[in-house]
This record gives sequence, C-alpha cells and structure tokens, in this order.
Amino acid sequence: MRKIYFLLGLLLFTACEDGRQVDMDIDSVVYILNSGLQSVTLDNSNLTYDLWLYKGGYNDDQLTVMLTIDEQALNTYNEENGTSYVLMPSSCYSFKSTTITLGKSGDLDYSDYTTVTFSNLSDLSSGNSYVLPVSISCDNSDLINEDKSTVLLKINME
Repeated sequence: MRKIYFLLGLLLFTACEDGRQVDMDIDSVVYILNSGLQSVTLDNSNLTYDLWLYKGGYNDDQLTVMLTIDEQALNTYNEENGTSYVLMPSSCYSFKSTTITLGKSGDLDYSDYTTVTFSNLSDLSSGNSYVLPVSISCDNSDLINEDKSTVLLKINME
C-alpha cells in the first residue's frame, strides 16, 4: 500500500509542470477596437464618439500612439467599394487628444480612448455622405496591426 501512495505522490509532483516561463515576453501590437467603416448615429443631444485603442502583448512596453486624419484611406476605400464618401471638413470635428499613451509605467492601461466631438454638422451639404477617416501610428510601425489601424466614421444624424 505504501508503494502505491509513494508512486501516486511521485506522479503527482512530476506532473505539475506546465512549461510556462515566468519571464515570458510577448511583443506588443496596437489597434483600433472598432476599425473599418463604422456608421455613427448622432443627435443634437450627443455629438461625441469615443474612439478606443488597445495594446496587446505581455510586456511592460509603454507606447505613444498618434491619431491622424487619413484622406488616402478614404480614397482607397471609395475605390475598392465603389462609394463616393466625402472627407469631413476639419471645421466639423475636434479630438480631445490626438496622442494616447498605452501601457503607462506600472499601470495595466492597455486600452484607452479619445473623444471626437462633432460640430457645425448643419453646414454640411445634404447630398453628400461624409466620413472622418482616422488612422493610428507610433514610432515603431511594426507594432501597428495594419488590418485594424484605420476607422472610417460615417456620420448619420437622427
């Protein structure tokens, strides 16, 4: 009987290894949560949109991400999809911030957002569909998920 307990104990202690490293480091990747064409419905009581960014990976890297208006992305989308969306004039939007830091030192801030505030929408021509194309970039472009690096905000008023 003791032999059975001894063998079970030996088996139990040798089977506990899961192979994970304690100092594991997985490279960062940054992306826009809701990328691609997003239809945004606004009304006069709410003229804002929260644009969320995420940083994946398992490490302590701190990344600063910049947001830019990407007219080329809009042109490419129009060509590939047979659409004729128009770039929203700069007088119709503003960003709370165009720079976001993810993975702040000591924090687990792997996501953050900026608020886009829309204004002067009544000045837009009613016959056009307006889009705000926003792309992200950072110092190391290898960290950007290219498939999720741009959002096209198509604005609809209620």
